[in-house]
Amino acid sequence: MAGLKGLDRSGAEARSRLTDEAAEEFIRAAPLSAPKPAEPAPAPAQKKKAKVAAKSKRVNFSLDDKIDKQIDKVSLWPRSFKATRSDVVRAGIQALMAMPRNEAIELLRSVTGAEADTQDTHDE
Repeated sequence: MAGLKGLDRSGAEARSRLTDEAAEEFIRAAPLSAPKPAEPAPAPAQKKKAKVAAKSKRVNFSLDDKIDKQIDKVSLWPRSFKATRSDVVRAGIQALMAMPRNEAIELLRSVTGAEADTQDTHDE
C-alpha cells in the first residue's frame, strides 16, 4: 500500500493548507485595478461590391417519416464537410431548377400523384 501514502486525514489537511496558501499567493499577485481593454482593431476596408449575406427565412412544412429520414441520411453523405437539412432541401431545389421544366413537372406529378395535364408541360 505504498501508493496510498498521504491519503489519511493529516495528509489531506496538509494538501488543503498548501492549496489555500497557493490560492492566497495568486490573489495577492493580482493587480488592484483592472487592465485597460485593448484598442479595437480598425475594421478592414470594405470592397465597394461586398457580397450580401443571404438572409434565411424560417419556413415550416410537413414531411412524412420516410422523407424526413431520407433528408437526414442525405445530409450525412458528405464526409469532408457538414451539410444541414436545409442544405439538402436547397440542393433539391437547385436540381429541380437545372432540369428541363417538363421533366421537373413530371417528377412533381409523380410525387404528388396528380393526373397528367397537357397545360403544365409547356415550356415558358
